[in-house]
Amino acid sequence: MKQLIITLTLLFSLTFNLFSQTDSVYTGERPKSTKAMKEKNEEWKKKVTYDANFQLFFGTVTYFYITPSIGYIPFKNCNIGFGGIYNYTSISYSGYGRFTQSMFGMHSYLRYSITPNFFVQGQFDKLYQPDWFSTVDPRPRVWVDYGLAGIGYCQPVGNLFSFNTSLMYNLTPQKLSIYPSPIIIQFGFTGRFK
Repeated sequence: MKQLIITLTLLFSLTFNLFSQTDSVYTGERPKSTKAMKEKNEEWKKKVTYDANFQLFFGTVTYFYITPSIGYIPFKNCNIGFGGIYNYTSISYSGYGRFTQSMFGMHSYLRYSITPNFFVQGQFDKLYQPDWFSTVDPRPRVWVDYGLAGIGYCQPVGNLFSFNTSLMYNLTPQKLSIYPSPIIIQFGFTGRFK
């Protein structure tokens, strides 16, 4: 019986030592920092951006255009992103009624900062819009592609936010274009997370 007690005591003590943890208080080692791991895991958030361009007119012609986007900074001075587009137009013809339409689509962009305040940008838009030259009533909707390129100015407001103005050129003019001129002026903002 004595041998059984000694054997069980030895087994329990070996098992206890195998599954126990050593504390840094007893060994003199510093505990591993979770702060460095947390900073590493959240580093990607600093590279994510959100932005939007918009245009707005009121009067006999009401025009509303917005492009909310989300982007990513893969390396210094470069921002790539994608987002949606919504466009609403309403034209009042005095004595003849009102014409309204809504269009939506998607877009992607590549923006490169030349200096802290100036950038160049390439943009691809795809809009689902009415075919204005169709004789069928109601007019069918078609997908129309737009390739835009241009330059812009960025005015920082703090470390994480800026207002942007860009002058874009429509590289793919066509008869279904929603842009009356090949030159487009865009206003917007860009922000980053902490």
